[in-house]
Amino acid sequence: MLQIVNQTPLATGFSFFTDKTGAERVTLVVKAQLNLPADGEAVSLHPDPCEVLVQDLYHGEPGQSSLHLAGELVMEKTATDVALVGSAVAPGGIAVPQMPVSLTIGAQQHRLLVSGDRTWKQDLSGATEPVPFETMPITYERAFGGTLPPVKEDQAPAYCPENPVGTGFATKRAEARGAALPNIETIDQPLTHWQQKPPVAGFGFIDTSWQPRMALVGTYDETWQRNKAPLLPDDFNPDYFNAAHPDLIHQPFLQGGERVILDGFHADGPRTFTLPQLQLSAAFNLAGSKHPTAFDLWQVVFHPNQNRFTMAWGAGFAFGKMPSRLREVVIVDRNQFFAAAPSLGSAQSSEVPS
Repeated sequence: MLQIVNQTPLATGFSFFTDKTGAERVTLVVKAQLNLPADGEAVSLHPDPCEVLVQDLYHGEPGQSSLHLAGELVMEKTATDVALVGSAVAPGGIAVPQMPVSLTIGAQQHRLLVSGDRTWKQDLSGATEPVPFETMPITYERAFGGTLPPVKEDQAPAYCPENPVGTGFATKRAEARGAALPNIETIDQPLTHWQQKPPVAGFGFIDTSWQPRMALVGTYDETWQRNKAPLLPDDFNPDYFNAAHPDLIHQPFLQGGERVILDGFHADGPRTFTLPQLQLSAAFNLAGSKHPTAFDLWQVVFHPNQNRFTMAWGAGFAFGKMPSRLREVVIVDRNQFFAAAPSLGSAQSSEVPS
């Protein structure tokens, strides 16, 4: 039996994986749900328990909608995913036709332009004036992209491979006339012409079937079927496991301690705070020999309208092809950042079949 000893008050999850060499790996994820503090307040653990997500969650039907949250229990990550799930909120709660929003973490600022509903004019000379709004969901359904209905039954539909569920994608003038424009755009590349193909804008997660993630999955052809299946192909790129918008993938890993500014998500102004800096480590006990491994910060997800955010750290260990040798894993926070907090979302010690 494998025993997981969690000496932190945080949620934990683990899973076994087989890498492309055939070696067995175990991945551990530790997750905290935290209060989004008002200016001047300290970050604290949220009272509601959280769980490590083992699968992707969607805004609607999988394959027909964008990712709401990405599964956190993956084989590995090469960088920190940062995402924001929520809506733009007009200053003072007074409707506006357009407003900027921004997410700043460390030295990087990510800005979007949010507009009210509008359409292309029938002569395609420009767009109608945006309708004022008080709140606007920041989802890929409202960013540039989309899928067009096929002209013929046996014809594949034209679509935007970076965002097939979006708005504004057109290949012909007739498709663009009177069509909706995206509400969410990059602040320096707004849509000004119906033939323009701007970058997909957003703060959310990218689906596994969308580009650029899909290009990283590797080649599954007859050669792979004959020589490698069911292992991952040799050209599989582990960057595939990073699910954030490409602009929000932080490499090297964030460490905690970074300053965060969320602007445009609260009626009373921006929120400024510092990410907690935990020093998590795991000791893997293999038949008497201990192997210490540090955790990396895998994911930070802000939910500003709910005044909370989550952080997830991951650690992995490859133990060859003998999983029965792995007896115990001990998880500790060396600086005991939340030492006084009650346990949230995980047992302190548990046994699982090996």
